[in-house]
Amino acid sequence: MIITLAFLTYVLSFILLYSVRYYLTKNKLFSGDSFFHLSIGRYIRENNWKFPSSLKNAVFFESDAKFSYLTYPPLLHYITAIIPTRFRLTFAKNFNIALVSLLGSLTAVITFILTANVFSAVLSALLVVINLSTADLITQFSPRPMGLLFYSLIVCIATFFPPNWISFLSISFIVALLTLTHKFALQALVLGFLPYVFLFSQPIFALTIIFGLIISIVVSRGFYLRILREHVAWLRFYNFKRKLHLIADLAQILARNSWYIALFVLLIFTLTSGMIQTMDFGTKIIYWAVINLVIALIVMIPNLTLIGEYYRYIEYSLLPIGIAIGLFFDASNYIFIMALFAGLFICLIALLRYKRFVINSKMLVNPADISLYSSLKKKCPGNFLVFPGIRTLEVNYFSDLNVVHLVRGHAISESMKRIIDSYDVSYILKFKGSDPYDLFKKLDETMKINKILDFEDFIVYSLPKNN
Repeated sequence: MIITLAFLTYVLSFILLYSVRYYLTKNKLFSGDSFFHLSIGRYIRENNWKFPSSLKNAVFFESDAKFSYLTYPPLLHYITAIIPTRFRLTFAKNFNIALVSLLGSLTAVITFILTANVFSAVLSALLVVINLSTADLITQFSPRPMGLLFYSLIVCIATFFPPNWISFLSISFIVALLTLTHKFALQALVLGFLPYVFLFSQPIFALTIIFGLIISIVVSRGFYLRILREHVAWLRFYNFKRKLHLIADLAQILARNSWYIALFVLLIFTLTSGMIQTMDFGTKIIYWAVINLVIALIVMIPNLTLIGEYYRYIEYSLLPIGIAIGLFFDASNYIFIMALFAGLFICLIALLRYKRFVINSKMLVNPADISLYSSLKKKCPGNFLVFPGIRTLEVNYFSDLNVVHLVRGHAISESMKRIIDSYDVSYILKFKGSDPYDLFKKLDETMKINKILDFEDFIVYSLPKNN
């Protein structure tokens, strides 16, 4: 029964997630960081499985020398490198759907084991996949879903297994996989896991983070130490005071996982009935469901911006909220049923707004542009700047054009003239209708540029020498 349930909920989750992704993107690949990961995977395959310190025909401009943009957890990139070239874009579109579907199936199986109720199990899986956080995870190609899956496995082992050497080694090994997958997942784990092990008298599990880091260092032959240093540098870079918009920030949190409404209704009724006091598993899973909300609310404080985007912590509540609601589901509680419908309504509204964001971002790759990128190689033999800069590696990936990628750094707009001179930039590729921070506009106002090619989605300009 469990195997059948796991298979059926996986298939159901995949179909729903694929439909959501198609609704959002029309099956187009989201640009930006997707091509950062694809480019690294391609380099690894073409260079004897070595992790790159640079990419072909791409120069990274980082105004602060202490950053190393390519020092990144490598697990997703090595998996990508295994995929044959002709299947790689399809893989990039669907791999995260497969991972999140696995998370939905895992949620259903655990809920069924605890409740022996098929309806509750299927409901818990649906709560995972029908979610704005999930939609965000499957729209782009990134290591976030894999980091979330490893995080969720750690949560399950710590919650449902006793602290013995088997669970200790299992968590340590998965911590190593997590650290080699995604930096933000490590932050979420440390902030949630350390309070857990002391609150529930399992301090031995705290050592799993240390053992996991040691395994990462050994397996990566010391490369993880460089990743860790880059992680710290990244925190320092984002150590600035953001403005607090209390209502908007709270709305963002609620939109990211609207099932918190149903969870808190359940909590109120469960606590008043005294049921949760007799359910050790229930107490622990509710902790995991709530702790990420607590972290998000704390990180909203303007001086804590360095800990990361507050709303992204909410995605780590997907599995525990699904299990908690499935565990305490009560069809006779009309207030709870209304809370579920309210959560569904908010989720659908959030998806509609996210659809608008995806369209307005103009970050979807038009398949018709791919051949046009390649045609520029002969027409424009020189170094390119791409606006917006986040699409630079997309152009480079399909064309091997020489590009200067504007990445992390302060006051790039003030450095533009120096960048053009230092890297001998001859051409500008500007995507239509997209100019974050008005970088191209400022450049156009200060330098002489000439339009030489005009396509459906982008324009190419030349930069005469001695501007």
